Amino acid sequence: MKINEKIMTARKKAGMSQIDLADVMGVSRQSVSKWETGEANPEITKLKQLADALNVSVDWLLSEEDTEEYASRERTETVSAGQTYPEWIDRLPKWIGGFIRRYGWVYGVYMAVAGTLFALVGLLGRIMAWNFIFGSSGASNGSFGGLVPGMSGFPVGLDPLDQMNLSAWRGFSLMTGFVIGLGLLIMVCGIILAIALKKWGKKNAGAARE
Repeated sequence: MKINEKIMTARKKAGMSQIDLADVMGVSRQSVSKWETGEANPEITKLKQLADALNVSVDWLLSEEDTEEYASRERTETVSAGQTYPEWIDRLPKWIGGFIRRYGWVYGVYMAVAGTLFALVGLLGRIMAWNFIFGSSGASNGSFGGLVPGMSGFPVGLDPLDQMNLSAWRGFSLMTGFVIGLGLLIMVCGIILAIALKKWGKKNAGAARE
């Protein structure tokens, strides 16, 4: 078994993604990918750090043995397979924790982008609902063509038909408001998650170098 095959085997056995290993090693995901495809080999100075991250011995990595024999040493807290990420990850819902372990801090970015799109969909739905229900009735009272309600929350001088539509608008307003609020919440949580995991990755990489 060659070193590139051993790196891939040990990484998967540790439950780490290429991004996880890249964060711990302080390199790019592309570098880890090249190690595993055999396009490039890890620098000699990084072999000890790589072995610790994968919880294997340097001798095993460099040997051509086909067996998956791991070093018989105690796992430290920072390199234990169960401690690939901070403990608070285990308190999150399993499906979120699974995505984090698979994609690393990038999942936080995905989450923030998804939340932003969700909020924009809610905002677009709110605008469309307003124009559909009231049409151009708001154009004559300074509410910018019905896109934005007046100060009272509804255009002034509504005819009886528009008055009947107020209840419909309240329903759409609550629904789209919920979608917008949920999207913004997801966006903020994604940003916080990405920053926290990115900082943890750098801190862990610095500790591994020491």
